[in-house]
Amino acid sequence: MPIFLIQDERTSRELVPTDYSVMVRQSDNMIGVLNALDNELQLRTFGQAFGSELHIVCHGLPEGLQLGSGFIHHDNVRIFSAIRGRVSSILVHGCSAALFYPRGCNGALMCSRMAVATRAQVTASDTTQGILTASSASNHRGVTYLQPYRGRVGTWNTHGELMPTMAFRGYL
Repeated sequence: MPIFLIQDERTSRELVPTDYSVMVRQSDNMIGVLNALDNELQLRTFGQAFGSELHIVCHGLPEGLQLGSGFIHHDNVRIFSAIRGRVSSILVHGCSAALFYPRGCNGALMCSRMAVATRAQVTASDTTQGILTASSASNHRGVTYLQPYRGRVGTWNTHGELMPTMAFRGYL
């Protein structure tokens, strides 16, 4: 199962992806990053999304997910349609990514719209997240994984509907 990673440079550098990664710089425009990722996904998955995962590692703030030169939030998340049908699941590792901020991003709505825009299941939490250090991490295929999700974890299906909570693999 191919594992892809989009990681904002303002997060920890301890993750080592197995298949392909994009390090997003503060000056990067996310549309360009997603178009480049789409090209890579086509090459590495032969156009088949089944079983491929995209991990998004970034800071989650009241304004949304901090990626590149801006924020991804419920009003602009449709830019992820650039990778529509390229992955089967997206795992957002950003603090409080699924949280509703009264004067900011509606994280749950953002996740729902991301799922529809990409035709992929989207998983995120409403609580602060963390990263395991290399010395304490459980390594699988050479990857240092994030800590298990904390707080309420939601998964949205490809129709944008919140699914009943289910158990996920231990490396999330």
